[in-house]
Amino acid sequence: MRADARLTSGAVAVAQRWSAALHRHPERPDGLVYRSRHDPERRCAAIFDRARDALDATDLGGLLEPNARLLAAILKTYDFGLVEA
Repeated sequence: MRADARLTSGAVAVAQRWSAALHRHPERPDGLVYRSRHDPERRCAAIFDRARDALDATDLGGLLEPNARLLAAILKTYDFGLVEA
C-alpha cells in the first residue's frame, strides 16, 4: 500500500480517505489496525459495519461505575485527571 506514519499523524481527512478506499476495496476487508494518533505505541482497530455479524459485544458498563479502576489506570497512563465542571 506504500502507506507510512503520515496516515496517523497527518490530516485526519487523509486517513479518512484511506479508510474509505479500503472499505471499497474488492477484497472487502473487515477493518484495519493502525497506530494510535495520540499514543503511537498502542494499536487501534477500525471495524467496518459489514463485520457486525462476526463480532460479539459485551456491555461492561460506564467508565465511572463499575469501571472506576480502569478509568483511573487509563488516566494515570497519560498523566490526565478529572475535574468537576
